[in-house]
Amino acid sequence: MELKSLFVLDPNGTGVIPNATAALYHAGTNMLAAGLQDAAGEAMANPFEADADGLIMVAAPDGDYDLEVTGLGRVRRMRVRFRSDPIGKGVPILTEAGIARTASLGDAGHYIRFTNADAKSFTFDSAQIYSPGDEYHVRNVGAADLTLTTAGTFVLNPPADGTLVVPPGGTVTVKIVGAAEADVFGAVVPA
Repeated sequence: MELKSLFVLDPNGTGVIPNATAALYHAGTNMLAAGLQDAAGEAMANPFEADADGLIMVAAPDGDYDLEVTGLGRVRRMRVRFRSDPIGKGVPILTEAGIARTASLGDAGHYIRFTNADAKSFTFDSAQIYSPGDEYHVRNVGAADLTLTTAGTFVLNPPADGTLVVPPGGTVTVKIVGAAEADVFGAVVPA
């Protein structure tokens, strides 16, 4: 079982939505998940609410789910993965053969290999839900550059004297430090 802490952002990605309603469904279904717990390990209802600061804290049994958040007249549904990482299990590897991918909460904690030979982009969008503390490990094994991009109000902080361009053979980690902000460290093209 994994505990996730998520902030619910307004449609512009400029602020949080207090007391938004959230529900966790089994992936690809409309069946509510059972066995949810709060940060103290106590059983919690499903659906549930964000707090007054727009924070959702929920633990669920390992697996893939769809998180639906309703607030300010907007309904947003996205795939999330809850997992416990026992010692020796390692980090899951994802291969991205396309030229564009938007980071999702379900990608967090994975090692993502971009293999396309053409120029590629990996986008962090303030319309997505990210969990502070999560990390996205990225390797560019293709022949052309991989550019880390943003959408909405999301901010990526490049390494000192660096860019957000990952050269062929480069590896970076994107560390989520706020609801719509992340630090980048690793092998990037110099500024």
